[in-house]
Amino acid sequence: MFVLGIAGASGSGKSTLAEALLLRCKQAPEFPSAALIPVDAYYRDLAHLTFAERDLINFDHPDAIEFTLMHEHLDQLRRGHPIDLPTYDFSRHTRVEGGQRIDPPELLVIEGLLLAADERLCNELDFLIFVETPLPLCLERRIARDAKVRGRSPDSVKEFWIQRVLPMYEQFGRSAQQRANLTLSGEASIAQMVESVVATLTATLAATRAATPGLK
Repeated sequence: MFVLGIAGASGSGKSTLAEALLLRCKQAPEFPSAALIPVDAYYRDLAHLTFAERDLINFDHPDAIEFTLMHEHLDQLRRGHPIDLPTYDFSRHTRVEGGQRIDPPELLVIEGLLLAADERLCNELDFLIFVETPLPLCLERRIARDAKVRGRSPDSVKEFWIQRVLPMYEQFGRSAQQRANLTLSGEASIAQMVESVVATLTATLAATRAATPGLK
């Protein structure tokens, strides 16, 4: 199993890239099987807290992620066992019963803002992509997304960005850029980014398979 990480700031385009890449991989003979794991799926289940208490949690801090469970799932996949990827209800900050069954793939894509905040997770990656997008553009995208999905005003999104999102990114997220094997511009079209990644992965996987016979 080859593990690809995709990191970047909130609004950089990393999630869109990861989802488009997965669709592209499923259509390519170079990738017999591929699966996507968002780091956000591992937000801690806060069902034991009141809604008011849940609303005080800093979801841009690594402590909000249950990395231990994520490591357990990665170990299971490497051993050839399927996992049930948690399904998270972001409106209630709780996990939904059940989950998405994921069988061990040849290519596993992991994407998330806090991907680089966990050293063990970083060490699990075979290749890391960083999506570099100007922060003003990231904020514009965040405003548009939150207005559409969460009904928030531009002023409230800007305040939240300044007080919480940006400081957490600078402290825990930006370090992924120094560790990245490949940096892509988040201002490029998704199609251009996907084809760049596919070309790089095809060459990287070919070299890895040649050096490691029987690689899955």
